[in-house]
Amino acid sequence: MVVSIEPSKENFELLKRNVAHYNNIVPVNKALAPEPGKLTLKDRGTSQWGFTTVSKPDDNPASTANEEVECTTLAQLMQGFGADRIGILKLDIEGGEHALLSRNTDWIDRTDAICIELHDRIVAGCSSLYREATAGRRNFKMEGEKHISIAGECFSSARCMQPS
Repeated sequence: MVVSIEPSKENFELLKRNVAHYNNIVPVNKALAPEPGKLTLKDRGTSQWGFTTVSKPDDNPASTANEEVECTTLAQLMQGFGADRIGILKLDIEGGEHALLSRNTDWIDRTDAICIELHDRIVAGCSSLYREATAGRRNFKMEGEKHISIAGECFSSARCMQPS
């Protein structure tokens, strides 16, 4: 199963249309955060391509409020879908990774592979938090802002290679 999270109501409608023919993809209209609650989705001047839940983005502190969004945590998602592990987690949350990597990071030990975009230009320190949070894993820097972190046991165990 693939769970796709999109906080923007407008983008969520597009997501639903895009995945309508795929029974294994579940769209969720929430923002990902370290704690449940509500945050304001902001437009940093990049329109729908760069919405953020960061209250004062470094690259555009005058970002405009777009809408209030409900937040969920990875633990809540895992519990809601009856999952004890995440196979692949792809994160592109426009600076929200800073908060996500700052606290309640138990999900990292239960995630086989993380593909993440780090946005230090939006919130300083995203990269250093990522390095600390993923220490002991196999980490690779890809092109641009992209990074991959793979759990060490995935290299020594067939567990990560078996289809679910």
